[in-house]
Amino acid sequence: MSRYNSSEQSDLKSVASALRASRFPLFTTHISPDGDGIGAALILKRGLARLGIPSRIGIRGPIPPILDFLHGPDEILEHPLSLSDNQIAEHDCVVLLDAPDLSRAGPIKDAIRPETRTIIIDHHVCVPSGAEENTISFRCTRATATAEIAFDILEIHFAVRLDQELALPLYTALVTETGSFKFSNTTGRCLRLAARCVEAGIQPDVVSGNLFMRQKETSLRLLGRALAKIRRDETGRLAWIALSLQDFKDSGATHLDTFGLVGYPRSLEGVELAILLFEDEPEFVKISFRSKREIDVSRIAAEFGGGGHVRAAGAAMRDSIGGVEEKVISRAKAFLS
Repeated sequence: MSRYNSSEQSDLKSVASALRASRFPLFTTHISPDGDGIGAALILKRGLARLGIPSRIGIRGPIPPILDFLHGPDEILEHPLSLSDNQIAEHDCVVLLDAPDLSRAGPIKDAIRPETRTIIIDHHVCVPSGAEENTISFRCTRATATAEIAFDILEIHFAVRLDQELALPLYTALVTETGSFKFSNTTGRCLRLAARCVEAGIQPDVVSGNLFMRQKETSLRLLGRALAKIRRDETGRLAWIALSLQDFKDSGATHLDTFGLVGYPRSLEGVELAILLFEDEPEFVKISFRSKREIDVSRIAAEFGGGGHVRAAGAAMRDSIGGVEEKVISRAKAFLS
């Protein structure tokens, strides 16, 4: 029995048909790409190449260094450094992965020709900002990762088999989306897919080593500052960290070093809701929300123009770090009351 209902099967078939008809698709994902968005893009690019369909992966970088083991040196292009607006305009189809609408892809959206077909493949709860013309969408919030959907498209509609080349980005996406299979989105199917990846030749210790055992000194210095800044509310159920540009300057770190930081306040006993706020540039703050069992953080993120999953979501705001902290923590307390 298919894991998708009849409506979803129809939508998935439409996506596959559009990919088959494409002459030269461009795969992209949200700004600040992660293991799922990049993994899904690599799965589709490599799978379609076997069918004689050339494609590109272009993202608004930078690409997280911890994911460099997934791809070749020219397999992913960064806009505008190695992917120009003119190159984007060459594509007859743009496939947005792991995001609800093209606004999340950043300036790449502005280089896409109006007549270019858009395909959106996503697994988030967040609602897209508006309907796009000439767009085909497939969303399944039951999927652990967008990469899971990407592989389903190849396996179901193109009869592409899972081998080590596809298993590496798929397994990595599953690991990063589930917190190494610790989060509540770890499904039986996710674990079965992970087992298939291992059977295809993936070594879990190698993937985990690349993801979690290559810390830079600057990351550890930022972690030290973050741990010193953990705060809790009077109930003990809310914990958060707020990092300013000065914290990054003093530690020599960048926003790429924030990977995993929100997990520390979340790990505290008694905490249900954890938040990381960090100043990415002057008057621009990024926010990560995490919960354990009770709070749908996608609803909180949506109030600040973001979205995500029930237990993991994000947003961004233009304001000072202090101003954003005050607003976000106030709303977070209201959700817990």
